[in-house]
Amino acid sequence: MSGSVEQVHRNFLRYALRLRRSTSVWTLYREAGMYPIQHACLQQMLTFLRRVLELDSREYVRLALLDCIADASVVGAAPVDNWYSKLQSLLALVSHGVFDDPAAIDVGAGCVNVDLCMARWRSYYHIRAWHGLSSNPRTAPSEGATRCTYHTWFATDLPADGAHWSCAPCITASNVPYAHLISLIRLRTSSHNLEIQRLRQVHPQVPRALRTCPLCNSGSVQDEHHMLFDCPHLAHARQQYTTLFRANHGIKSMSTNPLLTSMLASFVHRVICVAVDTPASE
Repeated sequence: MSGSVEQVHRNFLRYALRLRRSTSVWTLYREAGMYPIQHACLQQMLTFLRRVLELDSREYVRLALLDCIADASVVGAAPVDNWYSKLQSLLALVSHGVFDDPAAIDVGAGCVNVDLCMARWRSYYHIRAWHGLSSNPRTAPSEGATRCTYHTWFATDLPADGAHWSCAPCITASNVPYAHLISLIRLRTSSHNLEIQRLRQVHPQVPRALRTCPLCNSGSVQDEHHMLFDCPHLAHARQQYTTLFRANHGIKSMSTNPLLTSMLASFVHRVICVAVDTPASE
């Protein structure tokens, strides 16, 4: 059931952002500023645990919960499949073993630090999804290449200490036409028709060096950076967006600067999408 709920969640996010099914799941979450449903479930479980442990010691619900905790915590006995054991397993996963930290959960003292537990959950998955990627999307191995592209060129930096990430700045930008916004989100998340992605999806997969730009004779790979900054075919169009390009913004700063969002979205929609014959909307 939980997998089905998560699939509905992912499908909704893909529909809301108009992204393809091939879009990396963690890229999808990061762009939307959201996490898997497990994140919300764990937070609710921890909040419930804290509230019950704070009740008077004579309250039946508190006594019942303590029995549940005792059954799940018997050393050497067969594991008990109950509510608290499920909570323990989630926390043990993100702790790389047995979860035993009184600063986070101290049942005897009735202390549950929800924020600390959630920060550790997020930190674990931030590392799992985003650390160890190549530092250069243009030389990254196929596995994880789209996540590397997003992380290196388009995403805002990961928050420190497992803080909750926010959605992409372009999503909350004002005065950006919807069609322009969707075109920009698609470029950011590798949900586009540039050769770097289109020829990644065919079978057999075309080697990266052969996914060259059909718009120019430079022999360069048609990736996001090439289309934004380098493709000679779009040189005249860039001159019409002098504010966007004259300051020599790098791709990262251009992509994460809210002041440039409207111009960048316009350039992507009116120039890049037209150049590669991508429909403005679906």
